[in-house]
Amino acid sequence: MGIPISHIILTVIGLLLGSFLNMLIYRLPRDMNWITDRSRCPACTQPLSALDLIPILSYCITKGRCRQCQSRIPMRYIWVELLTPGALWLAYFQYPGFTVPFIKLSLFYILCIAIFFTDLETYIIPNPLSYSLIGLGLVEGVIGHQLPDRMIAATLGFGIYYGIGKLAKVYYKKEAMGGGDLKLAAGIGALWGTQSVLLCLYLSFFVAAAVAIPLLLLKIKSRHDPMPFGPAIVIASLIAIHYGDPIIHWWL
Repeated sequence: MGIPISHIILTVIGLLLGSFLNMLIYRLPRDMNWITDRSRCPACTQPLSALDLIPILSYCITKGRCRQCQSRIPMRYIWVELLTPGALWLAYFQYPGFTVPFIKLSLFYILCIAIFFTDLETYIIPNPLSYSLIGLGLVEGVIGHQLPDRMIAATLGFGIYYGIGKLAKVYYKKEAMGGGDLKLAAGIGALWGTQSVLLCLYLSFFVAAAVAIPLLLLKIKSRHDPMPFGPAIVIASLIAIHYGDPIIHWWL
């Protein structure tokens, strides 16, 4: 038996989306035009040719270096291009077929990948990514007749992080929670509801601590170094939506 055409289409779409996400991750935090600007080497700014834009393959052929200046291309590019098709396949395994639940989960995974690497690289969560989550959640809430719960969940996500950020600012005498984190929490609430966003809020601090404590102990980071919190929220949200019920049952 041959490979079903739907599987090939899914893989190709994932590879193309991964390349598109890499472009967004680089351009959105820098306020660059992501529609008309040509792709360029981040180091020498030379325009890239079509041969340099083939997902995964171009990175392997050039051994992760720019053809013009030979500067190292960040590993993030190939990670994103590998993870995005994998995310689509993960959503497909859970919801076979191009159904509404599959589309919802796929879009969530894709936005999570973009947010994770953008915040990790630039300490910024661009508004278009967070607003896309919020908009997607509210639209799905209207379709599923759950709009009040989604709006409450979005408000809780934003409000609780806002309160924690204010308390942390008083204690640390500096900003401890960025506006992007608040909007990301609102997006998760809008998309997944009250239970998921509350569990995500709770777990995100454990995820952040699990990463930060070893970095501090190994002196890779100091207490005064900034650490992005968006990746912790993303990981916590994935745990909450996939394992929320067993975790809550175990806790109770």
